[in-house]
Amino acid sequence: MPVTVANQSCRKLTKDRQTGQQLRDALTAFDRTFRALPGVRNNANLEAFVEQLIESIRRIRYVDALKIRPVSAACADPQQECFDPIKAAAFHGRAGNKEEGILA
Repeated sequence: MPVTVANQSCRKLTKDRQTGQQLRDALTAFDRTFRALPGVRNNANLEAFVEQLIESIRRIRYVDALKIRPVSAACADPQQECFDPIKAAAFHGRAGNKEEGILA
């Protein structure tokens, strides 16, 4: 089966669900075994926290991917429609601009 954007999205979603379940299990076990985590005992709070953790993991992966992929100068220009502040930080980091960039 050829790799498509839909296939990649489906794989990412599956991976996110697996990561979410692992985080839920780990937080619940920690709450029961080591120390009470009253903030995550309510299921809605637990789900919100897990979603925030997953989003943080996604952002880290995105930045890591940008460190090794080429980034267009247009993406670093706030006047351009394709401007992306995270891509701009990667672009500036590669250019040696420590004030504006992330280091590769």
